[in-house]
Amino acid sequence: MWSWHRERRCRRWRPRPPSGWSPPGPRSGRLSPSAPICGPCRPPPPWPALAYPPLAACPPPAPLHGLKTLSHSLAAGEDPAPWYDRVLANPRGEVMETLRHNLFWTDREGRVFTPSLETGCVAGVGRRWALARLRAWSIAVAEVATAPPDPEDIAECWLTNALSGPVPVGALGHHPLDPGRARLGPALAGGWPPAQR
Repeated sequence: MWSWHRERRCRRWRPRPPSGWSPPGPRSGRLSPSAPICGPCRPPPPWPALAYPPLAACPPPAPLHGLKTLSHSLAAGEDPAPWYDRVLANPRGEVMETLRHNLFWTDREGRVFTPSLETGCVAGVGRRWALARLRAWSIAVAEVATAPPDPEDIAECWLTNALSGPVPVGALGHHPLDPGRARLGPALAGGWPPAQR
């Protein structure tokens, strides 16, 4: 297959710079230690807030009960407030996940929790990666089927999914979480994305 590029290569055509152009000097393109890279540094954006308490997913008598996307669509339309994401509970009242992420939290004693797969949460890529990473750090993670914890008892909360990786949470409903206590969410976020093999 013959192409325009091959024809030019065969004729030993060399691109010519535009008229008036001169090659850069020897120091051009290099950063000096005193040169600002991107201007003044800005503080990081605030961590997102989750809608809380959890909204129950489609109740069992609903005709399309098993369709998860329908449950998520109904839950998303329940509250017009500009939350980053909404925490979902299964029909038994157990915390499952959020609309787009798996959920992790730590209590005031430093224990780490995530909803178990028996609650109906998705066994996501980000969840699996975070569980493996925490266990590699010798941090025990309790997979629980529990009612929504009181926001006062939560020291730190973060979300995971395959696209965004770990996302620290700044508030549960109108209850702000102290970013100074957050250590695992930001540590996990620093290791994302996982190394490609």
